[in-house]
Amino acid sequence: MDNNIELVELYDIYGKLLTEKQRKTFELYYLSDLSLREIAENTKITFQAVRYSLEVSKKLLLKFEKVVKMNEYKKGINNLYDMYNKENKINKDIIKILNKLK
Repeated sequence: MDNNIELVELYDIYGKLLTEKQRKTFELYYLSDLSLREIAENTKITFQAVRYSLEVSKKLLLKFEKVVKMNEYKKGINNLYDMYNKENKINKDIIKILNKLK
């Protein structure tokens, strides 16, 4: 999976745990597709501060996921649903996923 897509998924889950400034910088970069320089100009902070904020946000989001695993759980549920939808019956793969989610 593309790393940016994964970060946006993690942001959807854990974004409220970031500071307001981190959220704003993250949204401008990943959701509005602004460059680091554009963000620096728009927010009146330095280029380095923008880069640092994004790095810290990325590390925090990955750390939250490592501990809570909500995105992994969500993906497991989606996989389970897809498998059930295709098979319309319980199979060994579904049992493995259910055991992993426990």
